[in-house]
Amino acid sequence: MSQSGRQISVVVELVDTATEHVIWSEDFRNEADDLHSIKQSIVGSVVNALEHRIPHNEASSLLPISSENLDAWGNYHLGVRHLYRFNAPDNAIAANYFEKAISQEPNFARAVAGLSYTELENYNLGYGSEKANHLRKTKDFAELAVDLDPFDPFCNLVLARAHWAYSDLDGAISWANRAVELNPNYAFALYNLGKFNAIDCASDDAHNSLQNAMSLSPLDPHMQSMLSARALAAFANDDAASATHFTGLSLRAPNPHLYVCLFAAAISAVYQDGRNLDRAISQIVALGGVFDRDHFVSLFTLSEEPRARDLMSAIDALAL
Repeated sequence: MSQSGRQISVVVELVDTATEHVIWSEDFRNEADDLHSIKQSIVGSVVNALEHRIPHNEASSLLPISSENLDAWGNYHLGVRHLYRFNAPDNAIAANYFEKAISQEPNFARAVAGLSYTELENYNLGYGSEKANHLRKTKDFAELAVDLDPFDPFCNLVLARAHWAYSDLDGAISWANRAVELNPNYAFALYNLGKFNAIDCASDDAHNSLQNAMSLSPLDPHMQSMLSARALAAFANDDAASATHFTGLSLRAPNPHLYVCLFAAAISAVYQDGRNLDRAISQIVALGGVFDRDHFVSLFTLSEEPRARDLMSAIDALAL
């Protein structure tokens, strides 16, 4: 910590004590008379660094170790490493690691929650052929995870996502709010809450949650989805300028998956944004995903009928 004039600088480092390798570092600067603000920034950033950086660092250190010599936490961390890559092979690898972790520690709530997450990816992105079975497992694993650890934010969040998959938006918002209450600096929970609020056409609430998530975790693996949700919230409010702006950003973020590109194409078509529309269609073709209209409607029908109609009309016009 240092001070120059009225400005305070606080350097925070996350260090692997075994190797003395710096995993994460950030320099927080603010005016000396606004200590509360800098404290909030440090707490939020540290919490999200712990959430993302430690599992990634642990997974990297475990890669040279034979899988049969890993403990439950080792298998869990390697599962998380594959969890957010948004493709079928990595999703299957993640599920396999979580299953190994549970075989070693049957009451490992986070690993059970990880399985719920992978099953929802199977259901949402068409990675598996038995959609009804993937949907059922999404909720079964989520409910078991919360039973095992009702105070774990990730466990509560996967249950929120399970309710969303069952078209229970009120339940999704309720459980996402609980995850945020358990950890107010949990960017992934704030993102999901913002997405659910966007679908509910509560645009101001959506933007607040999503802006908070993006500030807390600027390198988040879900950044493309955060930007897409902000575009959807702006669309729900018929804010063409913001919807177009966030649509463009979502298409340029790493790993945009099928639904991000679908929203981008539809919103661009409504607002006659030819550049983003061409980019979105090109990415949809490159991804080669299978579009299930009924499934999409069950997840993303906006609460306000005129906006929902405009969005679905634009998607139908794409003739995917």
